[in-house]
Amino acid sequence: MKTTLLTLITLCLYFIGFSQTFTDNYITYSVNSGSNVKTTDYNMAGGTVVNIPATVTDPSSSIVYNVTYIGYQSFKNNNLTSVILPEWLINIAEQDFIGNDLASVIIPNTVTAIGTYAFSNNNLTAIDFPSSVTNFGSYLFRQNLFTDFSNVNFPNGTIPTGCFKDNQMTNIILPSIITNIGNEAFLNNQMTSVTLPGSLTSIGESAFESNLISTIFIPNNVTSIGKKAFSSNQITSFTLTNNL
Repeated sequence: MKTTLLTLITLCLYFIGFSQTFTDNYITYSVNSGSNVKTTDYNMAGGTVVNIPATVTDPSSSIVYNVTYIGYQSFKNNNLTSVILPEWLINIAEQDFIGNDLASVIIPNTVTAIGTYAFSNNNLTAIDFPSSVTNFGSYLFRQNLFTDFSNVNFPNGTIPTGCFKDNQMTNIILPSIITNIGNEAFLNNQMTSVTLPGSLTSIGESAFESNLISTIFIPNNVTSIGKKAFSSNQITSFTLTNNL
């Protein structure tokens, strides 16, 4: 009987520990597992400049945790103008910083995944992804202030779906690392010209729809162009290759 009771108590403590939440410096955290926590919410009383710490102490237990995960919508619509992401961060979840006023952000070189709409509806003009990021969500930077591609660095060859939709891109030259352009990647910008790299193999649906492009040259390696890829432009010259 005593053994059974002790087992039940141990299990209760185990599950309580892993469902525990606490708040420190206006940021609410939830214990993920072991020594790791994720952010779950932010109190705007903390201001528009946020420094997310690499470690945080639970005030009730004095246990120190690593902040490795920014949880779903944690900082959504908080009028943030600046955010510092912690070292050791692994995952930035969906819609985490959507609807703020961020003009810049540095992604730590430990991050492996960034969720859909993570930085949508901000004021970003540049982004540098570390090589650690291998999982990109869709519409990451929709409705920001990007004007060209010179301040963008992707670690792999794919521009995700809707990544720069509804920005202010004008004349862009895509680097040779780019092999795939996702659906709606540059839809509804102000693009008058685009230079596609020879490395490119596919262009997704509506990738460049609703721009001001007049001349298009499709490189030799492109084997696939999606529907409406260049729809609603001002095209007067369109050169295809024998691979299509």
